[in-house]
Amino acid sequence: MCTLGRMCTQIDMCTRWLSRWAFPPVKAVLAGALFTVMGCTQCGPDETTTGGTAAATSAASIAPSVVPPPLPWTFATVRGPPGIAAPDHCRFRAPLVRAPNQAHIAADPRTLGTLLVADVAGDPVTVVRSGTLRFDQNGKSEVGEWAPWPFVGHAPRAAKIGETWMVAWDVPREGGSSEVVLFRGGAATSLGEGDAFSAVDLGCTQDTCVLVTSRKGRVAPAGADVHMFGGAAGSPLKTVTIEPAEGSARPFGLAAIKSTQGPIVVLADSENATFWRTEGEGSPATVATVPTTFGVLDAAMLGETPVLMAHGNAVDEKGCAREGLDEKGARVRFLRPGKDAAEVRAPGAPSLAALRALESGALALWLSPLGCGSQRSVLFAVVLDEGGVPVSAPIPVGDSDTFVVAAVGSDVDLWTIRGDHTDWLRLTCAPK
Repeated sequence: MCTLGRMCTQIDMCTRWLSRWAFPPVKAVLAGALFTVMGCTQCGPDETTTGGTAAATSAASIAPSVVPPPLPWTFATVRGPPGIAAPDHCRFRAPLVRAPNQAHIAADPRTLGTLLVADVAGDPVTVVRSGTLRFDQNGKSEVGEWAPWPFVGHAPRAAKIGETWMVAWDVPREGGSSEVVLFRGGAATSLGEGDAFSAVDLGCTQDTCVLVTSRKGRVAPAGADVHMFGGAAGSPLKTVTIEPAEGSARPFGLAAIKSTQGPIVVLADSENATFWRTEGEGSPATVATVPTTFGVLDAAMLGETPVLMAHGNAVDEKGCAREGLDEKGARVRFLRPGKDAAEVRAPGAPSLAALRALESGALALWLSPLGCGSQRSVLFAVVLDEGGVPVSAPIPVGDSDTFVVAAVGSDVDLWTIRGDHTDWLRLTCAPK
């Protein structure tokens, strides 16, 4: 989670994690070199933790209280100039619709027409309703199952297997440690405690889910744990530990849930991002290592090709791209092992970003201010070909405070929030 004082990691990881959820009406802003300024509150060897605790145990008390489901939304077709544009090589597969709301939302990147929603209220603000909303082609919502949303300040990891949602999050504990909790089959399970022990990414296919966490330890170790399991509460939990021979790389997220080499996990440090396979002879083992001078925004496997979306400039403590006296804005790079970087321009350093694999190629999206220090932010998008190269210049989709996005095959659901309303763009995208 991108939470102050809770993780010892680099700032670029926050950008990726933020792209999974949205908190209106507060604008999501990348904190620049936040972790450099803030430091790490729980990396010291003097902290007493319960790192390295035993195998997962049932812990119903760690789940938040069940609250009512979210209030239904009412979408309506946008009349008149919408101020929203489809990216090049994308078309609307259904009309653009808009709904007023003040909810917090999250999306499973691989599920269309469904959101995990939290309604908040009170002083202090608390989650008063949470669960899933499913939307039909006309934009009418149907309340789904309850799902936990433990903290107002950030969303949990969430993914859908069949008709059931899996949810994971981490909880601060005494002595600077944190505990990872997995909610599945209606029950919460603790995966233990450790220094900077965090739920980093979660994704599901039709029959298997994959949760990526950092590794447990009294002092946060490098590497990652990859937990694979089914949807039922009692299904076995298989864990593969990725333990780099050297360096301080920490888990960034999933590049693929399912591949010929099992789930593909990305670890990153200040210099490189490394793709790891989890199945096959000699696993876990590296698939590719890509230098990342300025930090990773997102990662995906396009077939057998690892692709990184990355900053192309240093980003300062104000979130501004810095490259000498360069006045041309920020750069966004698409990196592939053994190939030259493909690069596009943005008016400001991305504060949120997402890279979604399509049936062919990928869709890259990012939120940028209109220049350093600008209060106006715009969502940009560009389609990539099968090799991870942009097929056109980026298109400004529209003004936005934040967004979430899901893709299945060539179909994309893009939810953009601005002020007190949410726009739902249902697109079909392909590089050709």
